[in-house]
Amino acid sequence: MTTVDDASRAHRIAGGLALVAAPVFLLAGGISHGADQPGALAQLTRVRADPGRWYVAHLLMIIGFALLIPAALQLIRPIRRGAPRVHLVAVVLIGLGGIAMIAQIVLDGFGQWLLAQAGDPTTGGLLLERLRSAPELVIPTARLSGPLAVGLFWCAFGLWKTKTAPGWQVAVLGVASVALMAAIAGGLAPAMAVAFVCLAVVMVPTGVREMASGVRAPAVPPLSAAPAELAETAAR
Repeated sequence: MTTVDDASRAHRIAGGLALVAAPVFLLAGGISHGADQPGALAQLTRVRADPGRWYVAHLLMIIGFALLIPAALQLIRPIRRGAPRVHLVAVVLIGLGGIAMIAQIVLDGFGQWLLAQAGDPTTGGLLLERLRSAPELVIPTARLSGPLAVGLFWCAFGLWKTKTAPGWQVAVLGVASVALMAAIAGGLAPAMAVAFVCLAVVMVPTGVREMASGVRAPAVPPLSAAPAELAETAAR
C-alpha cells in the first residue's frame, strides 16, 4: 500500500529531476540554436544550411520549457502555506506562459524548418514574414508567453516574502525573469542565454537537494500496518 510519505518522496524526486533537467535541456537547445539572421531570406538560408541542427535545437527547447513548468512549481512549493495567493498567481502565470512559449517554439521553429525546405526561397521568405507578423498567430503565442517571465518574477517575490530561499537565489531568479522578458519582447538571443544560465544556477542545486532528500527520507508504513511493523520502523 502506498503511503502519504511514499507519495511525498516520489514528488520530491520527480520535482528534483525536473529542476535539474529543465535548464539542462534549455541550455543545450540554446547553444544548438545560435543567433538568428536579420531578414527572412537570410534566416531561411541559415536554417537550410543545417536543418537537422535547427530541428534538434527547437526540440530540446520544447522539452526544456515543458519541464520548466513542473520545475518552477516545485521550486515555489515552500511558499504554498506562507503565501497561498502568491503561489496561486505564480501557478497560473507559469502554466499559461509556459504553454504559450511551447506553442511559439513549435510554430516559429518548426515553421521555419518547413519553409527552409520550400522550392522557392522568395515565397518562403514572404511566408515567414507573414508567420511572424500575423496577429492571429502572434497574439496567442509570442504575446501570451510573456506571463512565463512574469511568473518567474512572481516566484522570486514569493520566495523573498516567505523567506524560504537564500537571498542570492531570489536575486538570480529575478535576473532570470527580467532577462527572459527582454528576450521575449525584443528577440534578444544574449538575454535568453542569460536567462537559461541563471535558471541553471538556481534550479540545478535545488533539484539535486530535492532528489537527495527524497531518496534519504525514511519510509513510513501505512496506518493499517501491524503494531510489530510500526515498532520495527520506530526502532530503525
